[in-house]
Amino acid sequence: MSDYDRFSYQRLLSYLWVSSDSSIQKYACNVFAKQIARLENLSERLNLTPEERKKMQKLIKWLERLGHAIWINQSDILTNLGIKVGKREKSEDLSGYAGV
Repeated sequence: MSDYDRFSYQRLLSYLWVSSDSSIQKYACNVFAKQIARLENLSERLNLTPEERKKMQKLIKWLERLGHAIWINQSDILTNLGIKVGKREKSEDLSGYAGV
């Protein structure tokens, strides 16, 4: 398998995973992914008042933004350039790849 095929297959697997469970998207490229997951699990298990639940969701959202910003700051120059420039070309459709 070539490097390009391996990359395409990994990209397909990531796409399939997030399409089946979109809630995991917030953990990708986030230095606080573990903490966010722990707070979400804790929030579900505790008997929080509506006000406490709202505060917990604000904290989780703040950690999502901060974690993504730190991850981007720690990334290599090509990743940062790609994020800054954005998508400029049509991406290939991977839905039929590998018999899926």
